[in-house]
Amino acid sequence: MRIISQDKKRDVPYDSVTVYVSDVLPEQIWVNFVQYKETYVMGKYNSEEDALYVMKSIRQAVNNEYRYYVMPSAEKVEWCK
Repeated sequence: MRIISQDKKRDVPYDSVTVYVSDVLPEQIWVNFVQYKETYVMGKYNSEEDALYVMKSIRQAVNNEYRYYVMPSAEKVEWCK
């Protein structure tokens, strides 16, 4: 599966990255390319709870074998919860 960043500027392969909610900025979701030592912010949300909601959505997309997942806007997450 591919994950497309909120701003549509990054498109990363899920199986090659670590996806996580930042410890320092808990409202942000980051990806880390371990082999390339690169880290990118994929989405920014209004709260840690919203970021965790998106993480759950990513896991569901993987389990459902989606081809790609577009990081939702902060406003859309507020509306969906």
